[in-house]
Amino acid sequence: MRRFLELLLAAGLGIGIVVVYLTWVRPPEVRACTRLHALCVGGDAPAPQQLAACVDGLRELKKIGGEQALAAPLQCIATADSCGEAGGCLIGTAQATGVGLLQGALQGLQKSLQGK
Repeated sequence: MRRFLELLLAAGLGIGIVVVYLTWVRPPEVRACTRLHALCVGGDAPAPQQLAACVDGLRELKKIGGEQALAAPLQCIATADSCGEAGGCLIGTAQATGVGLLQGALQGLQKSLQGK
């Protein structure tokens, strides 16, 4: 009986750690992509390949524009109430990263959200 309780406690602790990570500790890019998916597509979380493509696009923007270039748009996405508003948040990164690069990134994000 004691072994069973130890196993149950360990499983509960493991699940708790996963929930804390998924809720509060995820990198900002992952939170933003998950929020974009929720606002623009709805339903469950994005497929792993969609999430990876979206996160890679945002990280590429961060490499080019720097940490500060993406900080405000990510915060904007977190507080957005609609897909259009979240898209507008991404357009705001044009000042730091350049219009051509942003257009390519937005196309990549659109593809990832559509699952293509």
